[in-house]
Amino acid sequence: MQTTLESFRQGTNGPTQEAGLYASPWGFELEEIATPVSIWQGLLDVNVPLSNGRLYAQKIPNATAHFIDGEGHLSLLFNHGEAVLADLLQIDS
Repeated sequence: MQTTLESFRQGTNGPTQEAGLYASPWGFELEEIATPVSIWQGLLDVNVPLSNGRLYAQKIPNATAHFIDGEGHLSLLFNHGEAVLADLLQIDS
């Protein structure tokens, strides 16, 4: 609640712009992504629907998905941050 209030502290322009980005076309199809992609999502995530992560994993050709039981949106990074970073370093090389 406090973060939501903070996002509106200087008006509605920022949150309105962000909402518009979520609803706008990206300008490419997921199937067109040629770069390896690593998807990490906690199965208890209430910020991003699990269906989004599963869709991305299904449609992005070079995607590797990690759906972690018992983790939420932020706890995933706190509890598995080293694995996420190691995965990103492996993709980058």
